[in-house]
Amino acid sequence: MPGILIVAEIVNGKIREASFEPAGLAERIGKATGRPVKSLVAGQGIGAVAEEFAKRGGGDVLAADHELLGKNHMPAHLAAIRAAIE
Repeated sequence: MPGILIVAEIVNGKIREASFEPAGLAERIGKATGRPVKSLVAGQGIGAVAEEFAKRGGGDVLAADHELLGKNHMPAHLAAIRAAIE
């Protein structure tokens, strides 16, 4: 059964509060259906931000840290999402 992937939105170096709501919902759906939940936090220097997301219900958090991700380079974000799906 496929899992659930949440992509956290980062604004000014912090996870946008609106990202926590779908993460919580995904956790509940995952538990009810037996699907694994993963979250992707992508940006530059986001280690602590990814840890915060994990503590607040982000499931199994994957951190993608690269300069281009910090500059909202769309091809880099697409590559990070593809890697998280695989």
